[in-house]
Amino acid sequence: THGEEQSPIICEILDPHTQRTINESEHLSLASDFCQTNRFIAQVMTMVAEDRTVKALLDELLGSQGVSIAVVPSDRYIRPGEELSFFSVARRALCLGEIVIGYQLRRSVEATVLNPPDKHVTFSWTCYDFAILE
Repeated sequence: THGEEQSPIICEILDPHTQRTINESEHLSLASDFCQTNRFIAQVMTMVAEDRTVKALLDELLGSQGVSIAVVPSDRYIRPGEELSFFSVARRALCLGEIVIGYQLRRSVEATVLNPPDKHVTFSWTCYDFAILE
């Protein structure tokens, strides 16, 4: 196409033998763009290719200066006697620059509930702590 910007085609090479073959052939190495990846990297690249806004989130989560996980008491976001949905708690946390990822019963050995299924249901969180990314 004339006057239009062209997008290169980049192949993903999962096999080290194939990468060596390409590197050892001057013609192939000059004629092709490729990246050797493992499955995780390939999935990250695909996510970014499908939605570029995901890159900022992945940079934060996977970067060397990324986030930390903490457990905080529910009164950080909720007033005494107040009932809120998980969505509402998450919105309040965002105002503090935090992301709520789950909850657990305070002083319990029960597993932390991550990405709870019924986020829209209102609930009394008095006896719970929240798992957050900060």
